[in-house]
Amino acid sequence: MAAPEVDTALGRIRGGRTPEGIEVFKGIRYAEPPSGAYRWQPPRPVRPWAETLDALEFGPGCPQHPYVVSRNAPRAPMDEDCLRLNIWRPDGCTGQHRLPVMVWLHGGGFISGTSSPARYDGSAFARSGIILVSIDYRVGRLGFFAHPALEDDPLRGNYGLMDQIEALRWIGGNIGFFGGDAANITLFGESAGAMSIISLLTSRASKGLFHKAIIQSGGGRHNLVPGNDWASAVARTQALAQKLGVSTDKSAASLDALRAVPVERVVEGLHMGNLHERPGYCAPMIDGVLIEDEPQTLFQRGAFHRLPLLMGTTSADLGFAPPVRTLEDALAPFQHDRALYERAHALFSHLPPAHVAQQLAADTLMAEPARFVARMVRRYQTPAWLYRFAYVPQALSDGLSGAPHGGEIEFVFDTLSTLHAPMTERDQEVATLMHGYWTAFARHGQPNGDGRPHWGCFEPCENNTLHIDEKGASHTAMKSPDPWTARLDLVEACAGDAY
Repeated sequence: MAAPEVDTALGRIRGGRTPEGIEVFKGIRYAEPPSGAYRWQPPRPVRPWAETLDALEFGPGCPQHPYVVSRNAPRAPMDEDCLRLNIWRPDGCTGQHRLPVMVWLHGGGFISGTSSPARYDGSAFARSGIILVSIDYRVGRLGFFAHPALEDDPLRGNYGLMDQIEALRWIGGNIGFFGGDAANITLFGESAGAMSIISLLTSRASKGLFHKAIIQSGGGRHNLVPGNDWASAVARTQALAQKLGVSTDKSAASLDALRAVPVERVVEGLHMGNLHERPGYCAPMIDGVLIEDEPQTLFQRGAFHRLPLLMGTTSADLGFAPPVRTLEDALAPFQHDRALYERAHALFSHLPPAHVAQQLAADTLMAEPARFVARMVRRYQTPAWLYRFAYVPQALSDGLSGAPHGGEIEFVFDTLSTLHAPMTERDQEVATLMHGYWTAFARHGQPNGDGRPHWGCFEPCENNTLHIDEKGASHTAMKSPDPWTARLDLVEACAGDAY
């Protein structure tokens, strides 16, 4: 069978097929390489090409130091020429089709990750009649960087977000050639990918580039580093420049000297496990253009794109808990308010202090902010659906208190085989359920249908949440309230703006 080929506005692209017939186009450049003089500059639209482009292999990932979680580690080579995307579509799909499009943003703390791990394979989406696009974007010091010489640039600092916007522009202009509907694009991501969606959802620069969004463990109250503005990001960059022996004045020569530093030295071993030990990690910053404020402030003002949202967390999600020895240490966030402290003590006194600290950290970073975002968007009559994923495959359950951060990904993508553990029929049923909710949302802007348990639109007065656990899916409402309500109410009260 001949390899699939597509004529786009930029040139002809040749892809490949999986053994089951899914058509895949990998490593398509959506912007010019951001290297040399273009390091720490906005992405430049890709130039047209004359010869047929072979899109058979993943492109390189943004240079980074892989973290120790092997199944999430990049499989592709690393290079600054990393602004690439991948497309999966059903066999026989042509430009005459108008299939829903889903665009995946990988996580990794804005410091690591690529689109290439097998857990992100888009074949199941293509089997479900969806065109799946995954992208790579700049991360770490290459993606988020503030230098005094860049201060007067119209766009500055948040280069990874600029990449995502440029990729969405490419998709909007070209996905129709692949059979996708450019007027039905769902943006979804996990962790840093979901936090990116929060930023794009509240950014004027991304208006009209996507039409629905799914936020998987993306917080929602603060940027990854709260209060991280241009000035504080510059201070972090200066620490890196000093370590590299380069000046940090406002001159172009100073910036040129940094651009000439080999990329290996720029990355300098930075990864998720040593953020606080290495200088120069900026993270997304309030730049006044792409990111205008903390997310909670923008949501409260109604400064977000009005489009359907699906969002949630896992039951043992990510939180950064300090070491504690006593319950009093764990409840330190409530010490300023005696009534709050007594409520917290009554809720948590039966649990080990370390468990309490971790639970509160995850609630503060992930679970309560997800509920906050759902409440805010509903205030502005925007539809939203809230979930909590608590399912753990039996083969992986030893020592886990619940579904860990990112534990839903293989179920959403229906890529359980990448877990490298024996999977059961029940595991597959949950994957079918999750994948079905996600694809229905992409098609119709709501997750229901095909006999799945009904998932009601979030209502703030009910705190209704879809729970996915070993029993399947169950929907909480006023008759069966969310068992986490008291915990999340405490965290919300501590944040100072109870609903």
